[in-house]
Amino acid sequence: MSPGSISRNGITSDSGPTPDYAAYYRGLKAELRKKHDSNLILVVPIGKHAYLMMSGDVIFFNDVDTPESAAHVFSQCIPPECKTTVVIIVDYDKVELRRRYVQTLQDAGYRNMETIDARCMNLYANISSLTLDCAIGEPVFVNFSQDLVENFVHHPLYVIQKREDGWQLIDTLLTPAAALTKYPSTRHVVIHKDASEAIQREVKALFPVQQLHLSETIQLYEFPFVTKRACHADLKGSGVFPFCYVDLFVQFGDKSETISLNERVTPFTFTKEVDIGDTSVVTVRAFSHGKFKSTTTDKTLTFKNSAFRKVSVTVNVDKNYATEVILRTASTYKPVVKITETGNSLDAALSQLKLDPSPKTVLTFTSDNRLLIEAGKTYTGDKEILAYVRLQSGKSSEVGQHAFTALKTHPGSVFYDITRLLATDFDPDHPDLSRRRIKGSLAKGGLLWSHGEMSRRQVQIR
Repeated sequence: MSPGSISRNGITSDSGPTPDYAAYYRGLKAELRKKHDSNLILVVPIGKHAYLMMSGDVIFFNDVDTPESAAHVFSQCIPPECKTTVVIIVDYDKVELRRRYVQTLQDAGYRNMETIDARCMNLYANISSLTLDCAIGEPVFVNFSQDLVENFVHHPLYVIQKREDGWQLIDTLLTPAAALTKYPSTRHVVIHKDASEAIQREVKALFPVQQLHLSETIQLYEFPFVTKRACHADLKGSGVFPFCYVDLFVQFGDKSETISLNERVTPFTFTKEVDIGDTSVVTVRAFSHGKFKSTTTDKTLTFKNSAFRKVSVTVNVDKNYATEVILRTASTYKPVVKITETGNSLDAALSQLKLDPSPKTVLTFTSDNRLLIEAGKTYTGDKEILAYVRLQSGKSSEVGQHAFTALKTHPGSVFYDITRLLATDFDPDHPDLSRRRIKGSLAKGGLLWSHGEMSRRQVQIR
């Protein structure tokens, strides 16, 4: 058919002289205006001829190979007051193209819209005649190609999963070996009945313990399938629901995180918190699953003030797979520094404590050589360590349990009884705790200087 051609009930109107399409559109519009109470189904199979289904008639349109041209043609022949459902048929890996069609036709006034995954429609046509005894959640391998050649080992398989109201497409284009490795519990394999005997033997050899089913494609399945979807009619348990073919890529500084959405059924809302550290810019992109370069949505959040943050990423996906990304600050926080027992890590932790305001920390040295640590809410380190220190020439100091263990074998290098070192005039029989307070200050290199009020001595503690 030539561009702009129309056929009614399968009879093309360009068999003779080129018709006057503008006049035809005007006549069709007038006819539809009289039937404005009728339910019209406008079908847009991307890459093929669009068509209008009404009262048993099917009117085909050519020259609607872009969203803009489709909106222009439809506006000439379909009155806005008609009850029109637009059905877009597209492969769901074409995320950007689907978004353009949906947005353009919605802007043209078509609000009642459905989108159909072409693969799901083909799967429906090939499994609806079969009886597959499957439990909820059980996977099935399907190949609906009618022109299979030898070496089935290279032919792709679709994986559908049984759910209460039908089937869910969960994986695509897996080789037989990859499919069986990923879904080893699968009990059923479906191929078309027109597959040669050689192919059938090969499939049985590849899946020796699985049951093989031969499917027969329903004739002219597109029209009834589209009609049921447009009218939200029951597909009697044979409907195949697509998975969301969108992932999110969150970029912050030199780090990133991918959030996969491909196990969800539309419509849905999904929210996740991402720790972006002290990065000042975070960007979220939505892209086709497995195709990072196919970006469909950008959302960027820039922070003026420096802080450690967690951001909340919310994605809303409607029934037509239109994706909206919302990005906002979830919370700010101060980084947690955990003090460990080893000398080097203790020094490093103390040297990094640059908090404003400085947290209050109380160190209590007990008479039985324990150090009790009381700090703020952000401190998650040890609350108690052994007050033993081992010093060795040319080696890092050891603190706590390691030093205490070394006391038995190397007593000359282990120091303890730090309370006596800090307060040489302390009388345990007549304690005056009001006088026994120790102030500390953090010096360069992570060294803690202790200033004892009860003595005139200043002691450096590592």
